This record gives sequence, C-alpha cells and structure tokens, in this order.
Amino acid sequence: MAKTKATPTEKYWKKRQEELEKKWDKKSRTEIERELKAYYEQSLTHIEKDISALYQRFATDNEMDMAAAQQLLTGKEYCVWRMDIAEYVKEINATGNQELLRELNTLAMRSRITRLDALRAGTLKEMALLSQKTEKAMKEFLKSGYEDFYYHGLYEIGKKRGLQGAVSLVDGEKLERVLRVPWSGKNYSKRIWTNGAKLAKTIQQNIIAAAHRGVSVQDMTRVVRQKMGVGTKEAVRLVRTELNYVQNQAALHSIKDAGMKYYRFIATLDRRTSTLCQSHDGDVFPVEEAQPGKNMPPLHPHCRSVISGCLKGEHKPQSGTQIARDENGKNVFVPANMKYDDWRAVYVDRKLTLEEWEAGNVALQATNVTGALNAGAQSGTINVEQELRANATKLQATMSSADYDEYIDLLKDNDKIAPLYKHYADSITTVRRAAKGGYYKHQTSNLVWSYPEARNVASGMHKYHTLSHEYGHLFDRCLPTSTLSFKELDAVNAGVLKISDYRVSFCDEFLAAMRADKVHLRKVVTSAVKAEFRANAASAGVQDAIDGLFVNSRIYWGHGEKYYNFYYNHIKKWRRESDLKLVYESLGMDASNQAKVKAQCRIYQAASEAWANITSAVTCGGEDLEYVKQYLPHSYQAFMEILEKVTP
Repeated sequence: MAKTKATPTEKYWKKRQEELEKKWDKKSRTEIERELKAYYEQSLTHIEKDISALYQRFATDNEMDMAAAQQLLTGKEYCVWRMDIAEYVKEINATGNQELLRELNTLAMRSRITRLDALRAGTLKEMALLSQKTEKAMKEFLKSGYEDFYYHGLYEIGKKRGLQGAVSLVDGEKLERVLRVPWSGKNYSKRIWTNGAKLAKTIQQNIIAAAHRGVSVQDMTRVVRQKMGVGTKEAVRLVRTELNYVQNQAALHSIKDAGMKYYRFIATLDRRTSTLCQSHDGDVFPVEEAQPGKNMPPLHPHCRSVISGCLKGEHKPQSGTQIARDENGKNVFVPANMKYDDWRAVYVDRKLTLEEWEAGNVALQATNVTGALNAGAQSGTINVEQELRANATKLQATMSSADYDEYIDLLKDNDKIAPLYKHYADSITTVRRAAKGGYYKHQTSNLVWSYPEARNVASGMHKYHTLSHEYGHLFDRCLPTSTLSFKELDAVNAGVLKISDYRVSFCDEFLAAMRADKVHLRKVVTSAVKAEFRANAASAGVQDAIDGLFVNSRIYWGHGEKYYNFYYNHIKKWRRESDLKLVYESLGMDASNQAKVKAQCRIYQAASEAWANITSAVTCGGEDLEYVKQYLPHSYQAFMEILEKVTP
C-alpha cells in the first residue's frame, strides 16, 4: 500500500468515477429501491389480509361476532386448547359443559391453532415470492450497473491517457462469477433468501405471540408492519452495498483490461464518510491484490467509496489518440474527440463502423464551420445561451464561473424555464449568495440564495434547489396575470380586506389544482411514503406542499404553521374571521366552522411555495421533478398550462 499524490490525469479519473457513483446512487433510489419497497408493501398487504381473515373466518364459522371470537381465542382458554381431543372428550363426559363442546367443535377443523398454521404457511409462501421477486430485480439492476461502470472506465482511461483498452462486449460469464462470489461471506442471492427466511420466521413468531396475548387485529398488523419495515431497510441496505461491490468490480476489470497495474481508493468525503473509508482515501494498491472488504470497497454496508486507475509505473500516451482493440485483437487508434456514446456505438454495440463515424464526424465539423447545415437550430441554441448570459448577469456575480456555466447549461435547453430567466432574471435589484438558507423579498426586490448543505445533497437534494426555488418566487411576481382568472382572490379582497397582491400562483386555476392535490395526497401518502420522504431530500418540495395544505402535518421539510397561517392570523387580528367565512361560503367552499376557514385560507401561502418548488423541480429535473409529477400531478399540470398562457 502507498499514499501518493494524484496526478492531474488521476484527478480527472477520480472526478469521473465519483460522478458515475452519484448517478447510480440516484438511480438506485429512484428505480430499484422504489421497486423493492413496492414489493414489500404488496406482501405486507397480503399478510394483513390473511391476519384479518384469521379472526373473521373463526367468528363466521362459530356464529359469533369478531369481539367474541377474539375473546374466545385468547386468555385462559389457551391452556385448555392445548389438550388433545381425547382429553377434551373426557372433560365433556365428566361435566357435560356445552361451552367445552363448542370449543371441541372449534378445535376440530376450525380452531385457532389450525388457522394460525395456515397463516404461518401463507406467510412463508408470501416471503418466498418476495425473495424471488427481489432477487430477479436486483440481479438485472446489478448487471446494468456493472456494464455502465466497465465501459465508462475503459472509455475514460483511453480518453485521457491513450492506454490499451479491451473493447469487446462484457464477458457474461465473468459477470456471473462476480455476482456469485461470496465476497462478504454470502453472495447477494443467498443474503436475499437468508434475510427473507429470517424475516418470515420473525413475522410468524410475532403473529403467534400476538394471537396468544389476545391482541386486536389492528395491533397484530401494526407489529407485522413494523417488522416488514425493518425488512425493507435491510433490502435497501443490501442493494446499495452490492451495487457498490459490483461497480467497483467493473472498475477493477476495466483498469486491468486497460493494462494498468494499480488502483487508487477514493472515499466520498463528507459528514457520512466512515472513519475506515477516510483512513484509506488516496491509498494505492496493486490490482492483483484487490480484496473487497479489506483494501477495496465496499468496506462496510452503505459504502460509497470507489476506485480509479493509478499511474504508478504509467504507460506513455499516444498523442492525440485513444488506443482500443478491434474484434480481431488488432490495435486501432480512436480519435480523441470521440464522445462516449459514439465510442460505445462503434466498439461495443457495433451500430457504426469507425469509417462511418469518421465520415459523419467530418461532415459535422464542416457543418459547424460553415453553418450550412442545420444553421437555424444551431444558431437558436447559441442565441438562447447568449440571451441567458446577457440577462442573468446579477446571478453570475454570486457564483464561480464553472457553476455559472453549469447553471446556464441547465437552463438553455429548458424551453419552459429559459424564457423566464431571459425576461426577468436581471429585473431584480440585487442577487446575493448566503452561507445558508435563502429568500426573495419583492418589497425590496432582493433575492438571496445558498447551496444546500452537503448532507442534503447527499440525500438527494439538487445542487441548485434553493437558487431555482427563489427565482420561482421572483417569476411568480413578475409574470403577467391578465390572461388568468382571480374570482376567489377578488371575492376575498372585496369581502374582507386586501390580504395579498395578485400573482400567478393565486389564480383560480392554480388554487383549484392545489386543492385537487390535497385530495390526492390524502390517498397516496402512507407511512411508507413518509419514510421514503424523510430519507430523500429530493422530495423537499412535495413535503413543503404537504406542510402547507394540511394542519400540523410537517414531515421534515416545510415552513411551519406560523408561516402558512400568515394571512389568517392577520385577518384574525383584524377580527374579520366571520367575514372570510361568508366569502368562502358564497364561493360554495366548505367553511362550516372556523377551523375549515383557516384551512382554506392557508392555501395562498401554500400555493406560493408550491409554485416556487415546482419551478425548481422543472428547472433541476431528475428526481425532484419525478416526485412533483407523482404527488402534485394537478399542480404540475396547472403550472405548465399557466406558463403557456403567460410566458412572454
């Protein structure tokens, strides 16, 4: 082991590997982990139905209500029921007790013990199906992760150093061997089935214990739900750990196939980084000595560390070229300006020959020089970027040139958001970056923004979430409202006092969409969804909407009760609550008591924040936008339709 200073080339590889790891971490959270959580939820639903049926069938068969059945199936009688049939007969002959006769009939085909056995068997079957689905889904996901890391590794090594790289297809047998290796004692498949069997046993034990204690159906299902929640977390942990293992195996194979002899350990350094990974950051190891769990990631569950090639004993690069091998094993020189998608099309997917790509690239270069081909589209792109830079100068002064370029790239192809920046970004008096938080004040025309904390970015929040959110507030105030309807706000202002100015988020269309999403959220936000929200900061915008739409319902992200009751508290201070109640009633809204009036009134602050959060999601894209589309579908649709009407 050695700790050497990384070369500029190695720093480049390090950055590329970190970017790829973040991409797949996000992909894991948005795809496979959601899929597994859905599987667990489905299995839980089936088990809960079986639990309910245990009591329901018993009560039906013995002509008694659920409460009586539960009472009969619990308590002192349990000791009696453990006797065999002969002992029951003796008791009946001795006493003639009809209650015992009913117990005998119950035990004889319909007893609690029989039902519990059936429930245990059903639980075991359900968990086996769950393990089967989990294994299949995880295998496909791990395969795709391996391929992506392997090909990107070869490409990036070749791009920067001109090293010899194998560009044959991923070896299927090699990949299967990677998946079969019990690198941590068991491979992923055995761990899935072991965890499934363990979970099934735990659930069975808890069901039996709960039944013997005489707990209610609700309490029994609550216990099962809690145990399934633990199982879900175990599955997510396994996915992340195994994905890290597969990714690093792919990186190792690409390093070996490129002819390199060493790799460098790269730890993701933030507040979540383990002490173990920190201690290995920058360490260099021989490729042939790589051992997952010892000198190569993953070193622990949820490990995020990666490896990249190291130039200890480096090869000399070929000037202006990347070296690759064709299907015949002959070395060929690939132009250094070949992009990854083109490289893969030529050498991996074989959709193009090198000659075809070269011909197309020459034509493209000529087009770029002369502007003779597709000039309109190209000049349009250039013009959009130029206009953005010309009209977002105040923002530019608050960030590095690299981040400014990155943000402009984020905007320039976004036909919904780019026009807003072109027209309004510089209309504000000042733009300032703070160390933490952000706000927009229309009274002073000031916008303050900050980068999210590292831990929030690590948990899914986009780098420019706060920035694009505050610009959303600016656009909400700047966009013209003449084509929109404001019947509700007109009525409120006429019937009470002027409580707000007019902005696009206060229009009837958007308020109606927000109330429709309130109904939608009641249906879809379960305890499992809330748990997912808490774990993923990309859901911050949706959480904020929930905080605004529902009283005392903050999950983690939000503005709080005082903020969302801002307008109502002023009206209460003015003693105009009854007037507001009459306004809502005249509009046909539910305002039968002051609590409902208050709930209706907080919609204005909620709509303003939702508008800003949807602006941010549409700007940043990715997981932020997916959450908005899923949980605020009506508001998102209204947002897009309103932009069509009001964008200059």
